[in-house]
Amino acid sequence: MTAYKPYRHQLRRSLFASTIFPVFLVIIIGLVSFYAIYIWIEHRTIHQHVDESQSSLHHTEKQIQTFITQHNNSFQELDLTNHHDVTATKRELLKLIHQQPATLYYELSGPNQFITNNYEHLNTKNMYLFSTHQLKFKNSTYMLKIYIANTPRLSEIKKR
Repeated sequence: MTAYKPYRHQLRRSLFASTIFPVFLVIIIGLVSFYAIYIWIEHRTIHQHVDESQSSLHHTEKQIQTFITQHNNSFQELDLTNHHDVTATKRELLKLIHQQPATLYYELSGPNQFITNNYEHLNTKNMYLFSTHQLKFKNSTYMLKIYIANTPRLSEIKKR
């Protein structure tokens, strides 16, 4: 005959309630808090990168504006039908573009000439039009369009 054990079921229930369930709750709370801290840190670093990129783009825009105002008189003396003046214009624009922290492409278009540094023939309609300027040369007026290639977080910067 087996011994009568009336408290066996209560012992199992109290064992589960006193040891297994609290450990399970501590593990779940630890995982949730770890995930929350991870999301908070990622969110903060994304905002930090967006702010840094935005300030970099603002600085680039300022440099382009000062370049255009400083070289406006020298552009008016150049004739883009002359090959030497085309080379000088390309040199100045490339010097400006390559000093910037982002990947920039320019298009200088007018009635007689089309100059670009987009040698890969990338589709500029997919790029962000950074700035447009009208430049007066000796022979006519040209439109300078500067595009920025897709950089990380560009869509978030455009929203701001």
